[in-house]
Amino acid sequence: MMIKLDLFKAYDRLNWTYLKKVLESFGFNNRWIEWVFNLISTPNFSILINGTPLTTFNATRGIRQGDPLSPFLFIMVAKGLGRYFKKELQESKIKGLRLWGNNLPITHQQFVDDIMLFGEATLIEVRNMKRILDLFVEASGMEINKEKSCTFIFNTIDSIKTHLTRTLGFRQGELPTKYLGNQLDINPKRMGNWKKIMEKLRNKMAGWTFRSLNIAGRIVLLKSVLQAIPIYPLSIMAAPQGACTKIKEIYGKFIWGGPNQQRKWALVSWKSLTKRKEEGGLGFRDPEKLNKVLGAKLWWRWMRGGNDLWKEIWRHKYNMPRTTEEILRLEETPKGSTIWDLASQNRDLINNHTFWEIRGGREARFWDEKWQ
Repeated sequence: MMIKLDLFKAYDRLNWTYLKKVLESFGFNNRWIEWVFNLISTPNFSILINGTPLTTFNATRGIRQGDPLSPFLFIMVAKGLGRYFKKELQESKIKGLRLWGNNLPITHQQFVDDIMLFGEATLIEVRNMKRILDLFVEASGMEINKEKSCTFIFNTIDSIKTHLTRTLGFRQGELPTKYLGNQLDINPKRMGNWKKIMEKLRNKMAGWTFRSLNIAGRIVLLKSVLQAIPIYPLSIMAAPQGACTKIKEIYGKFIWGGPNQQRKWALVSWKSLTKRKEEGGLGFRDPEKLNKVLGAKLWWRWMRGGNDLWKEIWRHKYNMPRTTEEILRLEETPKGSTIWDLASQNRDLINNHTFWEIRGGREARFWDEKWQ
């Protein structure tokens, strides 16, 4: 079972008393907490009626949108929910999603106000999760948006799915869905998942007036805006050849297109545009090469070790060694999820550019002491 939570105007509804208790539990000094509250409690508001402002009044809860401090404060607030889930897991009140011999129980994933919960599709699990969420809502002052929150239940009878969904009070969701802007699907490699990205690129282009843009302006927009749109999907799943070709066509049409997106001849080949400026190009990113480089970067991050949850999941799921030396000596890797395949298929970019450094023992220490 997977639950996707949506908080209704999370920043606006935050209870200051709860925020203060969270900061105290993290061990912040009382003086520092006073400074923070002086910043978040200073705004004044006034209501306009027929263009005339009424008497101003102060805020009593919430944190401001756009304030650089607000995301950090909200992360600490959300951390309170995550810690409570861990506490309930340790006390065996919830089971979470247990992977590979119950070695890796997963209860939640949080990215600011985007929250995903995991658990068994049982009535006891659902009731305990609902109890935790009700306590969090009561303490923090926030409200769960039941219309946008949804439950995904797999390998379960339809009648049980309906009963569990009604107990939570959320609607029943179906794949594909989006989380953190990425498409979650049973078959994420299909071309349909990339059509929305291409549509987003076209919509962004349609909002710009081509008549007022020269070549230099289009180059800046393509580098800073258009190339940034597909970067996240390219970093977590291997893009089909057709998707990369379509993206390059959209880029080329924007660079060389005339007013009202009229088709024009390309004056320079795309391969020449992707070269570095020192080599006579413009430094554009080729989607296909970028996809491979991002996959290799992901493999490098995993290969260097660490106890991050996603690294432990990969080690257990694919029965991989823990040390960097053993991973480098692997001849083949098994096939798996989309993000795993992206990383493992491009591991040669890391292996072929890795060298071994042989360090001496006594002689090295002797020369160090001599030069000292």
